[in-house]
Amino acid sequence: EAPGDDAASARSESFRKQLTPRQYEIMQLLSQGLNKKWIAARLKNLSPKTKKGNITPKTVEHHLYNIRKEVGAKSTHELVLRFLGLWTPDKGK
Repeated sequence: EAPGDDAASARSESFRKQLTPRQYEIMQLLSQGLNKKWIAARLKNLSPKTKKGNITPKTVEHHLYNIRKEVGAKSTHELVLRFLGLWTPDKGK
């Protein structure tokens, strides 16, 4: 392991613990490079709990907005970096 891997892992774990199971699913798919439309399609197909099939790209965006607001992230890009444990805020800010 490279130096800093433990710190990245701890940052990622700390961020992930703040997520609901649905938010975790969305972040996992987003970090794999899927856009909101594909995330919604994937969750419709994978989630037997969703009886109404109401997972839309708009719903995904709503979840992402809530995550950004909760953790104080400025962008979806920052969310992915935080999820992966790669986010290190600028020390001067």
